[in-house]
Amino acid sequence: MEWEYTNSNHVGSMSAAGSARIQIGNNPTIHNTTNNYTQDADAKYLAALCSTDPRHDKIRIEETNGGLLKDSYRWVLQNPDYQRWRDPAESWPLLWIRGDAGKGKTMLLSGIIDELQSFTRLNNPTSHTSLSYFFCQATNPGLNNATAVLRGLVYLLVDQQRSLLSHVCDKTSLSPEHWNSGVAIRDILSKILEDPSLQNTILVVDALDECVTDLELLLEVVISTSSPKSQMALSQAVNSYIQHRVRQLGVKKGFRIYDLRFAEDYLSRNAHGTFLWVALVCQQLEKSEPWEVRAYLELFPAGLNRLYERMLDLICSPVSSGLYKRILAIICTVFRPITLSELMTIEDLPGDEDMLPKMIMKCGCFLTVRDKVIYFVHQSAKDFLLKQQCVLFPTGLLQHHLDLFHKSLKGLDILKMDIYGLVYPAVSVEEALLNRPEPDPFKAYQFIAHKFLFWLEALCLYRNLPAVTVALQILQNLPLGSDAMALVEDACRFLPYFRPGIENHPLQIYISGLLFSPEESLIRRQFEQHGPKYVATKPQVRKHWGPYLWTFDLGRDSYLPSLAFSPNGESLFVSAHFENSGGLRELSVNDGKMKTHLNCHHLRRMALSPDLQWYAGVAIVEQDGACLQVYHFPSNSIKWTVKLNDPRVKGLKFSSDSERLAVFFL
Repeated sequence: MEWEYTNSNHVGSMSAAGSARIQIGNNPTIHNTTNNYTQDADAKYLAALCSTDPRHDKIRIEETNGGLLKDSYRWVLQNPDYQRWRDPAESWPLLWIRGDAGKGKTMLLSGIIDELQSFTRLNNPTSHTSLSYFFCQATNPGLNNATAVLRGLVYLLVDQQRSLLSHVCDKTSLSPEHWNSGVAIRDILSKILEDPSLQNTILVVDALDECVTDLELLLEVVISTSSPKSQMALSQAVNSYIQHRVRQLGVKKGFRIYDLRFAEDYLSRNAHGTFLWVALVCQQLEKSEPWEVRAYLELFPAGLNRLYERMLDLICSPVSSGLYKRILAIICTVFRPITLSELMTIEDLPGDEDMLPKMIMKCGCFLTVRDKVIYFVHQSAKDFLLKQQCVLFPTGLLQHHLDLFHKSLKGLDILKMDIYGLVYPAVSVEEALLNRPEPDPFKAYQFIAHKFLFWLEALCLYRNLPAVTVALQILQNLPLGSDAMALVEDACRFLPYFRPGIENHPLQIYISGLLFSPEESLIRRQFEQHGPKYVATKPQVRKHWGPYLWTFDLGRDSYLPSLAFSPNGESLFVSAHFENSGGLRELSVNDGKMKTHLNCHHLRRMALSPDLQWYAGVAIVEQDGACLQVYHFPSNSIKWTVKLNDPRVKGLKFSSDSERLAVFFL
């Protein structure tokens, strides 16, 4: 393992590059804002912040890896560099831990967190030190993006010190949806770290390289200034772990003394400082009998990739190899960890859900099950399998995705009208969820033509209506026949028109949706039999859909000086005066959602760069008059300002490479 440290002049900064794991701390503060909040308000804000609780993720990771052994990390506590970082008299605000896959960095950080917790607010509310942490995971959409990292850090800090909620509430006027904006959460975190009530703050982020979305935004917080200072061997820690696991095997399996010595020697010679290799081999040894120990051990070569190759060979040899390869192929290609029941829906597997954990265990050392959710034991396992396309995807990866898509659609056949038995159209989603069946019947097919409205209803109940928009966009890009395409286009008009009403009252799909959609609407005709029977005279409605897709409410006091579409046509950027302040808003053409990028001077003219990294405009500043300003989206900041002697700017245009800006004066 390689450790990298740096002295940083930036207070509260983190630093990383490449595949770094990072830990940071010591953040002084400069101002405070205090407000009184009721317990109900506290709970509301905390619930909005908590996309995931890092404490639960830490427990899951430790249990998935067989528990946290103190001998595997306590050596670091005596390391002079670690002690220098912990010493408040030293100017070492940053600790950077690096190493190859499987070297035990995550478990090392987990152990460090345990040591730090004892004297922080997480364990002692009277402490003057706060601790927050986050574990990134590339295979989990809830753990692999900058927004999730920042929300997790903010959540733990606020949970320890509720007065910090005042900084969260600064954003509530923009609606809770803005908390899903990485820029907004970054600003909240900055305000929290500047709060004088935080005398000392330690932030820990594991697996920075597994942050696959908006990494640049996270690196704006994690200022990259590290350089290598020292190297430390892991052999002592790995040997302690080997001794611990061998003792466990001796008790659990009754291995003979000389077999245990052979196992300890073999593991020590071949581990090469890799905790994961030791853990996976010991996991396989648990399946052996006492007389098979030596033969089993010699099956497993040194090195993670060679071990993975051997395990894949073993999977391919038994009678059920086709079954295990199908399971591995599915887990490789889904976009998030799936549950056992979801796997049963996707793939026709023998037996029932209770048998699935045994099947997963037969898939070598690649997978593990935790709380009925299937995970890879490590990102390196997934990376290895994705390279084995000839074994797992004989028809090709694209064809495999298409096959999974068709199987998922087939699984939707059980959907029907009023799937939760709500009966009354006024029943809200919250009331519906109190009586949801177990397990929730969620899937169905005959997609648009036969199940579209039922599908909308189900996704309203799951609070996932945006998924319909995404799916319809995909269908629009497929080579469908004219009748099918017309139905898809009609569905694309139906959803945005009725979304405000059906989002919280799902049965309005069949009342308002079927009564007030146009007479010639294909969706209305297809599902007319599901409309309200008690309405004798239907209201007069237009014959066809109107030209409008979305209507955006910008507020009564707003006026509209400038509009621009994004280069991909998916967003409309509006620079306007909003309730006594200027700003830039991004309106999604696909789902009607609004994001706030900047609270700034309203711009009279506006231009967006093709790479969506920059936008420029003419701002009217009280002191300076007209100014040309260039804003940087990722950092949400003004990067360049120049005063204009002649404010009559008639046009702005970025070059195709986003490197130059032309300004037209008249």
